[in-house]
Amino acid sequence: MDGKPLAPHVKVALSGISDVGSVRTNNEDRFLIADVTSGREVEGQALDGHALSDRGTLLVVSDGMGGAEAGEVASRIVVESLREGLFQAPPVVVAEDALRGVVEQVNSEIWDEANSNPKCKGMGATLVAAWIIGSDALFAHVGDSRGYLLRAGHMRQVTRDQSMVESLVEVGMIERSAAESHPQKNVILQAMGARPEVAVAIERVELRRGDFLLFCSDGLSGKVSQDEMRDAILTTATLRDACQRLVDLANSRGGEDNITVVIAELDGDGLPATGLNERMTRTLKSLSEFNFKVGAGYAPPPAHPTHTLGSDPVLESPPSPKVYPPPGEPGTPPTPSVTDPTLNIGTLPSPPKPSDD
Repeated sequence: MDGKPLAPHVKVALSGISDVGSVRTNNEDRFLIADVTSGREVEGQALDGHALSDRGTLLVVSDGMGGAEAGEVASRIVVESLREGLFQAPPVVVAEDALRGVVEQVNSEIWDEANSNPKCKGMGATLVAAWIIGSDALFAHVGDSRGYLLRAGHMRQVTRDQSMVESLVEVGMIERSAAESHPQKNVILQAMGARPEVAVAIERVELRRGDFLLFCSDGLSGKVSQDEMRDAILTTATLRDACQRLVDLANSRGGEDNITVVIAELDGDGLPATGLNERMTRTLKSLSEFNFKVGAGYAPPPAHPTHTLGSDPVLESPPSPKVYPPPGEPGTPPTPSVTDPTLNIGTLPSPPKPSDD
């Protein structure tokens, strides 16, 4: 890695794979591993235990959409412009402000290209990224590509799908147990370049020695469970082997979509060890969040330190979500509308008003 190492050292090992899948002929996914100090991509897109440089390391996964070759263009712009933007960001800027600002600029770049180039009309892309800087990782998220944290044997989804189904759960129109089987589970509420403005979800993770981070497109998360991701990381000899096992598993279950996964392992005396009985939620903080209640724009940070998806015995439990319809009352959840079928982007309907009777 280029750049001046931190003292004490934070060491990072990384590997990633992007696979076309078993059905499609072109790969619209892209991923990137880059040193922010030098602005350079890591050769071979793999890194084995190097010291983190003073401006850190960037990991990005992007899933392009839009048909023909437009999706490939969108995901390429995401990874390349995000790398360049952070490299050029003034070092005096607060890191999360720099990350949010660069993502918003990249969104504008894709929007402008889609509206000026007929071949790119309607293109968009998801984004999940982590800027590992010092003893923190800043996650940036748009769409439904995912970021996970594995610590002390417990796996947790840090990002939250900006999807139709997640908003329906948030406003109490459906129960979470119904989300995975919902007919519109793949409809997302925003994507990079789909609109002139984007709400970038930013989460800060206080890293611990021995942490693993995993980032993937929905070609993986739609086929492989969180427990299977954890087991692949913990039971394979190398990060490359773990990535390959997960890609192979997704392909064995159909592989209808492109499949991308990036895994990072953090170590070194610059990171604290996980404390005895330390709650993972205490090391996660939402800095900006997508507004699930209205299905667009920013929301204020939640009162709870972060959302909870799945089970984790070391984590605090948030209040149970509301259920629609309320127990004992008739009703059927309204059908969400897909406003952009090319990108599979939808809008959230308003909950029904209470009856005056």
